[in-house]
Parts: sequence; structure tokens; C-alpha cells
Amino acid sequence: MTEERSDGNERSIELSRRDCVKGIGLAAAIGLAADAAAAAFSDPEVVRVGAGSYAARRPQPDSSEFTEDDQRYKYVSPSPVVHGTYLTDDAPPTPPSNTWWSHNWFTGSGHEHGGPNPTVALPWYVETTVDGLTAIYADDWLTDPGESVAERGFVKLDHRYTPRIELGHSAGGFGDSRVDDWGDFHARLAWGSDSSARMDVTLVKGSPFIFAEYGGGDAEIRFADLSGGVARPENVEVWADRGNVLGVSVTGNDTNYDYVRHFGIFAPDDATWDGVGTGDLSSSLGSGDYLSVAPLPNRSIETLDRLEDYAYNVVRDTRVSYEYAPTDANGDVVSEVRSTFEFVTDNKPESRATGSLAGLLPHQWKHTDAELTDLEYWSPRGTLKVHAGTTFETTKTYPGILPHMPDEGTYDRSTLRSYVDVEERADLWEQGVGSECSTYWIGKDFDHHLRTIPIAQHVGDTPVRDRSLDALRTRLEGWLTVQDTSYGTTEEEEAFTYWDEFGSLIGYPAEFYSSDFLNDHHLHYGYFVKVAAELARHDGDFVDEYGEMVDLLVREYANWERPTSDSIDVTTPRESPADAFPHLRTFDAYEGHSWASGFPLGDGANQESSSESMVAHASVIMWAEHRMATADGDDERATYREMRDTAIVLYTEEMHAIWEYWFDTDDDSHPDDWGANLAEDETAGATGAPDGLRYDAYEYASIIWGDGYHRQTFWGQTTMEEIWGINWLPIDGHSFYLNWDETYADANWNRMVEARGGDTDFLEGWHTPAIGYRALSDPGDAVDIADTELPIGRKSAYIYHWVHNLNAMGTPTQAVVADVPQAAVFEDSSGDRTYVAYNAGPTDTTVAFSDGYELDVPANALKTSTGDVTYGLRDVDSEDPTQPGNTRGSTQPGGSDDQSPPAPTNLSAPGTTATTVTLDWDASSATDVAHYVVFVDGTVDHEVAAGTTDTTVGELSAGITSEFAVSAVDDAGNESGNAGPITVTTEASADPGDDEVSGDGWSATLSETSATELRVEFDHDAGSSWVDLHYTVTDRVQQNVRMFDQGGSHTYTVDGLSVGDRVRYFFTYEASGAADTTATYSYSVSPADH
Repeated sequence: MTEERSDGNERSIELSRRDCVKGIGLAAAIGLAADAAAAAFSDPEVVRVGAGSYAARRPQPDSSEFTEDDQRYKYVSPSPVVHGTYLTDDAPPTPPSNTWWSHNWFTGSGHEHGGPNPTVALPWYVETTVDGLTAIYADDWLTDPGESVAERGFVKLDHRYTPRIELGHSAGGFGDSRVDDWGDFHARLAWGSDSSARMDVTLVKGSPFIFAEYGGGDAEIRFADLSGGVARPENVEVWADRGNVLGVSVTGNDTNYDYVRHFGIFAPDDATWDGVGTGDLSSSLGSGDYLSVAPLPNRSIETLDRLEDYAYNVVRDTRVSYEYAPTDANGDVVSEVRSTFEFVTDNKPESRATGSLAGLLPHQWKHTDAELTDLEYWSPRGTLKVHAGTTFETTKTYPGILPHMPDEGTYDRSTLRSYVDVEERADLWEQGVGSECSTYWIGKDFDHHLRTIPIAQHVGDTPVRDRSLDALRTRLEGWLTVQDTSYGTTEEEEAFTYWDEFGSLIGYPAEFYSSDFLNDHHLHYGYFVKVAAELARHDGDFVDEYGEMVDLLVREYANWERPTSDSIDVTTPRESPADAFPHLRTFDAYEGHSWASGFPLGDGANQESSSESMVAHASVIMWAEHRMATADGDDERATYREMRDTAIVLYTEEMHAIWEYWFDTDDDSHPDDWGANLAEDETAGATGAPDGLRYDAYEYASIIWGDGYHRQTFWGQTTMEEIWGINWLPIDGHSFYLNWDETYADANWNRMVEARGGDTDFLEGWHTPAIGYRALSDPGDAVDIADTELPIGRKSAYIYHWVHNLNAMGTPTQAVVADVPQAAVFEDSSGDRTYVAYNAGPTDTTVAFSDGYELDVPANALKTSTGDVTYGLRDVDSEDPTQPGNTRGSTQPGGSDDQSPPAPTNLSAPGTTATTVTLDWDASSATDVAHYVVFVDGTVDHEVAAGTTDTTVGELSAGITSEFAVSAVDDAGNESGNAGPITVTTEASADPGDDEVSGDGWSATLSETSATELRVEFDHDAGSSWVDLHYTVTDRVQQNVRMFDQGGSHTYTVDGLSVGDRVRYFFTYEASGAADTTATYSYSVSPADH
């Protein structure tokens, strides 16, 4: 949750600098001296960890809080609770603070029963009250959410008109309810924990059962109507009465919403119920002290019996264990995450089965081989499919990430260098040197500097590279040290404080309630970990000195270990860090994604920026790899491997959840008619889509809530790029998952463009996520947009570098994975692949890809299959004599080289065809040539590795004349003059290529029906229900079309062709219920008469 975020996300970077300076001036104006605002810590209050430190007490409450332009600045902040926490004496000391049930142990108002906000356990929606638990099972969406546009655009389960069931105790009127115990996906709540009259209720996410246990009184159950009153007898039907077990149907009392809910109630064998047939039931529970209730998907004795089998297996623990498997048992590269969900139950005498019933969510049942029953429940996440047993497992693909992009782009190097030069002339920090802005916005500045570093390496701009490295190290060290005055900031102002009552390390200045409610810690601190990983790529001393403090930030939101201690204090983070923080604070193991809100609000927990959650996970992967590379011994290395593997799990699980619930690519989570209740003029963007936005454009949710979805932003957006972009930013080497379904990514972009009325003039600060996202589905279009929009200040270099790299390599392909965490494969429209991998290790390694390709990668280096290498500056044991540095842009630290190498000579063209020209030249006499650049008609066509002095230029048309030239580039990025240009004409006719191709069970024929048309026919031996043709004509954009079914054969006619055009094509087709893809083929249009 990121409430009160102002005009936008990246946009507000620009605004924050002015506002922060205003804030500092205002603080002085109202008499807050710098040392008073700092609430200085004395030496005994500082806990030192390596070269860093954290404070052992919280700052003085509200000592310097002020409001300016509706922005709240909190240099210090009060406790997140007013009246303490609500945990029983038996509860462990570190409960997770960002989960679906966390408001039951702390709330902003200090409410004794979790406040008015629900606990959304799915399929249950429950509320805790002074009298017990109110539970609702909804099986449809709320049809009248409110009057405003925002309310009507918010889809949620129907908790308003659905009949409910209430669990209570004969003692009633409890002073409070508290959290007593929890597991990875369950929680136990206790009423009257300090008295003999007690009721414990266990909620398990995904389970149809609510378990209740009693002491010192009778169990009471009430069926409630829509107003919360007792249901009338005529609305209660008891259709199964076995004494202890009841089957009951309750009908709502509103004729417009006459929902019927079926419930099973299960008590001990010798128990009986008083009040059967009315809205009030009570029981002494016979010789037992337990019961369970469950919603029934239908009014059926058979269904009641099936639930009764498991109704007496009280869940005592839930646990999820994970495995990252780069390869399978046969050694094949698979890059899989395997998650095992386990129940531990206390089986009562009435139990008739082992294990429990688990309702699997779509992101689970689509990725499991577990046997599923035919029981199903509705939920706002889609259908829950029920599994019976003690465990089930899911298997998902981890696609890989990169720390940065390589130097493969189609950019003009002088233009890129000019954009990088802007950095050297710009202010060091966009928010102002010495400003006291928050943990969130400083992360934005961090991210800008770290993205500049590899680009500066690629163009050989050592001063800019070193400037950003120095700025990052100095400023980050300032945050990681309590008593620090880096860059003129107030001593002890930028600091982290450990609150042992929450097991939380909180950064100040805080923002977006990151202190008050413990909101957004992964969204803030992920940027800190990311910059630490970039520093570790270059600076081993930083890892040695501040590594332990960075590890604490990782543990704050993603503690990969499970705490075991019964008590903690302010020194626990230093002395026993695994015990100081909850296990995976922000991650919901069952729903497969994080929650940003520190405790649930009126619609449950929420998360807006899933993409910032993803960068938080990716940052830990990168940091952990550096910790492994610099570890002292096998035990330490194993610890960091566990950190890394856990982060890979979080990244993979959240990626699949994003595609299910934010993007809903299978159309089985969001309501089909979402937005149909909005007029077109209510859905248009601020820039004004010509006819508004059709409701069917609601194919995306910007915020996930426990009970539904919203297409708004917390700060009140002004443009569509904000609504969409909040789940794209920050675009970087972790963002390739956004193209997991490239067809959706393309359509999603087009819906955003339609909503805002164009693809230019983006809101300031939102160019990077917008244009960067477009490049993941159509790099050529992104290049065209960038050409229109750039330059836009300091962001120009990154946008230009990103889009041109993808324009050169193609989009990320999800069909190939690697056996290392940091790797990616790109495929262009011709089907050619570029393999990229980063090796953080101290020695060279060979990376294997799932399609059989292997890539040798030097230590601490990113390498591509074309031979481009970008080195980190940290000392390693590499066999590559050019390490450290960059084959295209970095020299040793502290020096630079601006001397251009001698040009290659004697350029010639010894061979031509209708579509290719072969070039040859004599090498440059320089000894440090990194590569050669080949130009066609003055534009860079491709690069050739050093040591090679010949190449073939392809994709040419027959009978055309072009100019060719070649230059040399040295290790420092200096470029020579050209050899050439020479003029060459291709042959007049082209080999038409194969007009018949075939594969496993299929064949295709191509025939020219006219001078401009090519007919393509596809046949499959077993028949195909559909066939897609993917084709590129010469250098045009790839087209993807569904072929026409002609009674078994599928045909399509490609038109608009010219003599000499080269058509590259491949097919995707259905075979036996599955999709398959062919190899890529080519065909040249002949000059023959037609």
C-alpha cells in the first residue's frame, strides 16, 4: 500500500526535490533546529554492525512533522500502534506484519478486535468482534459497490448481501481478541486468552474449514441476515440433522438478493444442538471442546459427508518448503521452482481421513500434478479447486534476470555518449544534496545512478561511471550508519532503527506509512539492496564493511530463515539475525505474492506496485550472488545460497501470481463485465481518448485487494500511464517477466494508448516505464517513440540504451532458460537468438541453456553470445586478461583513454548474392581492438568480434546498390575512422528458397499467386484446430496471423510483396490439445512472370 503518494511514482522524483527543499526551509522557519529534528542518538543507543549501525530506540515521536503542498514529511514517526500489540503470552515474538491476518495483532487505532477491517482467508471473508467471529462465503461479485467512479471501478466479492454465520461463546463480550499462533498460511485467534472462558479460532487460507475450540462455556452459532440480525426461522432450512452434524441452508431476506448459503456444522460425536431450525444454535459440545464449520458448494448429503471426513482434523501448522532446481534428475536445464504445501493436523476421534482439504488458487492448480476432487469454491481470485491430503506441490518456471543490459544496441554511439554526458553536468541527487527525503524517494535516486554505471562503461565514460559509484557508496553508507554526515546531511537523520516489538528495522525519514503501519518495506528497501548489489559488482571492500547491514535489510522484508527464539531485544539483529525478523514478512505463501499494506484495511490487505515487489526480489538474487562469490568458507556460502534461492522462489511465485491476478491473461479471475457500469466519458484518460475507453479494456488491475481488484492508484492519478505504469516500473534487467505473454503485453500497451489518446507526450517521470515496457513487445515501435520523445534529461541515456538493445537482440523469449539465476535469451523477428549471462562468481564458468547452447562467461562479467563482455571492477580470479573493465567501455579505475585506434584498411567485397554481401578487410594495427562496426548506407548494421576480419551482411534486396564501411573500437570505447566506404550491388535475382517445408507430422507449401502475393498452406497429419503464421517481410515488423481453416488445411495469403523480398516465417499450431512451434524458414519472391 502506498497511500498519499502524490502525483505519481517516477513523476514525483522531479517534484520531490522542490518540495523537500521547501520542507527544510519550513522546518527552520518553525524553529526546528537540525539537531532537534535529528533526535540525536547517544553512543549507547547505537548498535554497530560491521562498519554500519542501527539505532536501538525509536526517534522522538513527531519531533519534526510538517505538511507542505499536502505532502507529509516525517523525519521521525510514532509507534505504529496506540495501545500495544495483541498477542497472547504463548505467541512467538516475531509475527509477520504484512499479511491477510496481521490487523488481528496490531492496528493503527489500537482496536481490541482488529478494527472494522476484514480477514480475507478465501473462500472465507471474516470479521472479528467483541462476541466472536462473523464469517461470510460469497460466490459472486458485489453489484452495487457505490456511486463514485472510483467505487464503481472497484470490483469485490459480495460481502454486503450474503448471509453469514457467526461463531461465539456463551460467556460473550470479550475484552479483546489476540493472535495466538500462526504458520505459513494459517493463523489462530484467541478470545479470552487470559481467562477460563476462552474461544480459539483457526483460519487457514484456501481451506473451507473454520476450526473453533472452547473452554469455560458453550459454543454458540448464529445465522445472521443482511443487517446482522438473527435470521428468521423461515429463512433457515435444516436438511441434515445427525445430532452432532448439521446441514443448513440460509436464505437472505432481501428479495433483490435472495442468496442461499449452505453450511456444514461438525461437532463431537456425543454433542447435540439446541435451537435447530432457528437462527440461534448452542451446544455444550458433549465430551469434546471443538467444532468446525464449512460452506458447502451445494445442498448435498454427499458433499456434507465428504467434508465430514476432514472436519475433525484441526490444523495445527502449515508450512511451505521450496526448491530451486536449475536442472532435473537427468541433468537437463529446467530452471524450476518447486513449492510443497504441507498441513500438520490434530485428528480428533471423529476423523475419517488424514490431512485436510485445500482449495488451490489458479496460480497453484494450473501448475500442479496433484489429484483434485470435483469440489470447487468461488473466490475473487478465480475458482478454488479442492485437493484432499497432507501435501501438494506446484512447479513453476523461473525465467532469469540480468543485472543490466549488454552493449548490443542499434544506437548511435555518439548520441548515447551525449546522453551520458548529461549526467556529469546534472545535480548529483535529483532531490537535492543534503535533503531529508524518505526511504522511498531516495531509492529512486539510487536506481538512477546504478543504471547509469554500466552505460557509462559501454561508452567509455569513466568519470561518469566513477562519479555514480562514489555517490552511491557514500550516500548508501550514510543510510547504513546512524552517526554519519555524508553529503552534508544532518547527523543521525538518515538512519535505521530496530523496533523489537515488531521485529522490524525501519528507515527514517519514513514515508507512505512505512513507519506508522509498517507499509511498503519491500517496495522501499528493495532499492537499497539493488544498489548494494551494484556496488558489490565493483567494490569488494563495500561488501566486507557493510555486507552485514545490507543482509539485515534483506531480512527485514525477506528473512529466508525461520526465527526460533522465544524472545528478542534490540541487539538480536546483530547477535542472532535469523531470530530478529519474521520469516518472509511481506510474502503471502498461499496467494503467491506480496502484500504492501502493513495491516488489512476495509477490503483486506492490498498491493499496488507488483513490479516494485519484483525488483525487491531480484535485488536479493543479485546481492546474494555477490555474497556467495565473496563468502568466507562453505558454510557462509551455503547461507547465502539459501538467501538467493529463497529470492528466486519469491520472484517466480510472484511473477506467476501477477500474470494471474494483475493481468489475468486466462480471463478467469477478473469479472467478465468489469467496467460495464461506467460510461465511456468516465473511463477516458486525462489526455482524452477520442471516444473514451471501452469497458472491455479493463483487462488489468492496478491494485490487488484481499476481496477484489481496483483500477486506480492510491495517489489519485491524472494519466493512464500512471495507472498502467505503476505495475511496470522500474524497468530493468529484472523486467523480462513482463513479456511472459508477448501477445498480452502488446495488447495491454495498446489498451493504455487507447485510454490516453496517443503514445507520445508522457507525463514527466513516466517515460522510462512506458517506453521501456513497449520495447518488451515491439522494440521497433519503442525506438520510434523514443526518437520522438528524447531527449528528456537524465533519463535519456537509459531509455535510449534499453530500447536499442532490444531492437538489436529482439524481445526476451520465454522458451529458453539457463542453469544460472542471471541469464536471459532474446529472439529477433528472424528467429535468431542472443544469449546473455552474468557470472558473479570469482572464477570463470560455463552457462548451459535449455536449448543446448553453452556460453563461457568470465568471472564477475556479463557476456553475450556475440562476444560482448561487461566486467565488474571487483577483483576476481579470471583467466580473461582484460578483466576488470569492459571490452567496450571501461578502463582500470583511476585512468581513462581517449585515443582513437588506427582504422582498418583495404575493405573489399569478395562475394555477393541477391540478398547478401561478403566483406573483407585488414585488421587495425591497434593491440586493444574490442570489435569492429559494420555500416550499411551510413547506419550501423552489426558488430564483429576482434580477431575476425570478414563478415556477411544479410537481409538485402536483389539488385540494389549500397555503401559499406567498417570501423574499429578499442577497449576504452574509442572508435577509429572508417575503412571505405565501398559501393556494392547485389545480384539481380534471388534463390526463391524452399516452396515446401515439413516437420514432425506437418507440411507447408508456398506458392506465388501473383507478383505481389504469396499463398501459404499448412497441413497436419492429425489435423489442427488452429494454426498461426508468424512472418516478416524483409526488414518490416513481424506479423502474427491466424490462418484460415479450409476443412483440414489452413491457408493465408501474404500480400504487398515485391520482387526480391525475403519472407521469414514459422508456424505455431495445435496438435493433440497442445501448442507447438516450428523452426524458422525463409522464402524469396522471384522475378518470374505471373
